[in-house]
Amino acid sequence: MAMTPLLGFQPDLNPDIPGVMTECRHVIPYEQGFTGAPTGSAANAAALAAECRGARVVTKLDETRRIFAGTQTKLYELTGTTWTDRSAGGGSYTGSLDSRWSYAVQHLGCICCNRWCPKGEGGRERGEQLRHRLQHE
Repeated sequence: MAMTPLLGFQPDLNPDIPGVMTECRHVIPYEQGFTGAPTGSAANAAALAAECRGARVVTKLDETRRIFAGTQTKLYELTGTTWTDRSAGGGSYTGSLDSRWSYAVQHLGCICCNRWCPKGEGGRERGEQLRHRLQHE
């Protein structure tokens, strides 16, 4: 009996096509295929000071992890069971009610972005992009 070749994760294709994966759980894609996702664990952490607007687990080159979360006006890192304020200069950011944090991991750190574009006068768009680079410690 011949093996069906694995065509990979292609969520837009018909799931009846042999070898197509349209749904994946508990796996992470990487260059040579897939690997198992890390096992979840309870953090027993205090709640954030405000509603979470985006969070990310960042894996460092030494395979340790850091957990970041952003609210409308602050960036936090989970250290033990406490959320530590990592906002630039300890200040506050400006965010709209709809703004969300996104994260881009680079070899030396993580760039956190909160982009918002409220309506300005005359219906024109005005925008502010907040970027904060968090160095790997």
